[in-house]
Amino acid sequence: MLFPLLLCLYQHFLFSNGALFEEEGEAGIGVVVCNHRGEVMASLSEKIQKPSSVVTLEMLATRRVVLFTQEFGIGKSIFEGHLEIVINALQRGDMFNFAFGHLIKDNMSFINSFLSWSFARTYR
Repeated sequence: MLFPLLLCLYQHFLFSNGALFEEEGEAGIGVVVCNHRGEVMASLSEKIQKPSSVVTLEMLATRRVVLFTQEFGIGKSIFEGHLEIVINALQRGDMFNFAFGHLIKDNMSFINSFLSWSFARTYR
């Protein structure tokens, strides 16, 4: 089984994003997993109930990419997102934020099982 070993050895780039659908009262989460060469290895999208804010939506998208990465068996990851407040809160492990501290705690409990990980902000 060489494939699972390769997933643990190489760094992977994980992108997540959220979108609000105001009229339907729903939101969408998208996830893309790329290998160390930038090739897409997996993706998913799903609709969820509309959260209370865009920040919460982005935090939920990050949570989904973390869970998807764990399901996929990836050991080394760079989680990328575009919302600075979310990336900064995750980098600091800001679990005492009243709005989404519980989501950060949830994310970190899964992330700490990875061989290596980091968060990076992407610019649009």
